[in-house]
Amino acid sequence: MTKFLSKTLAVACAMAPAAFHAAEPTDTSASAAPSARVTDLFTNSVVATADGVTVTRGQLDEAMIKLKTTAASRGQVLPRDAEKQVLHRILQLKILNNRATPEDKARGKEQAEKNYAEAIARAGSEDMFVRQLQAFGLSTNEFLERMIEEQTAEAVLRRSLTAEVTDEELQKYYDEHPGDFEIPEQVRAAHVLISTANVPEEEKPAKRKLAEEVLKKARAGEDFAALAKQYSDDPGSKEKGGEYTFPRGPMDKDFTDAAFSLNTNQVSDIVETRFGYHIIKLYEKIPAKKMELAEVKDRLKEFLLRQELRAQVPAFMQQIESEANVKILDERLRDSDENASTTPAPTGAN
Repeated sequence: MTKFLSKTLAVACAMAPAAFHAAEPTDTSASAAPSARVTDLFTNSVVATADGVTVTRGQLDEAMIKLKTTAASRGQVLPRDAEKQVLHRILQLKILNNRATPEDKARGKEQAEKNYAEAIARAGSEDMFVRQLQAFGLSTNEFLERMIEEQTAEAVLRRSLTAEVTDEELQKYYDEHPGDFEIPEQVRAAHVLISTANVPEEEKPAKRKLAEEVLKKARAGEDFAALAKQYSDDPGSKEKGGEYTFPRGPMDKDFTDAAFSLNTNQVSDIVETRFGYHIIKLYEKIPAKKMELAEVKDRLKEFLLRQELRAQVPAFMQQIESEANVKILDERLRDSDENASTTPAPTGAN
């Protein structure tokens, strides 16, 4: 992936009104105990309102828990005013969704479902995707609902804000950022992984023996993709016949070195990494190249449009909060220099 594509993702996240992914949690009141608890009084207390919108302490707390979990998994430290920022993003998300037209909602749902499918593909399988969500305390339904809310909000932003990128601006960016469009040398290879993760030492010889049997089959000319589907323990590539296309760097070094050392259609010896035993087959070496402007024009235009729109977002968010009569009822969540009826312009989450 080019630097440009990585930047595109970063801008998209920063532009989204719910950059902390702090959408309103799914209502679980139906499964709650019938009798009210003292803590419910605090959980259901309203911390902020706007026209047609309320945010409760429980909603804010749940959003903060998920944010802290995500930050901890990435080794990030939250800013001091994270709770205030999350509150404003919940409010903004709700206000924007209230402004959505039927067309905005349809566009948001379509894009969310597309992103959802891509997320599953990146995870390697739906089962792996579900496990990743569970690590963050999310269900698939909750994740999809939040994506629909966020994409609907972005559709409203797109409709409300204006930006234009000319062919001259595209060419100028392309010429001034050559490194963003360079693709390093890559290999297209497949592997069968016989996993030894969490396997007791006394069972590893049997795993090694299985790897040797698979290697013998591969070198005898058996279909490598079929072998991967039958034997591989890598959920990210198993159903694709074990195939990956990758440059040097992202993968395990021993795995990468072995793959790059092979000739086309050659099968490796058994390669041992911390994941287990690998049998690798090289399909193709792809030389480094610079992508032509025509190849990236649409994505580059989207990237530059998002940059322009992003610059307009803070003032627009301040405007819609003012128009929606936002009131922060919890004094701890107000800025020191403002009263309950005014709110600060939101800043990006970067």
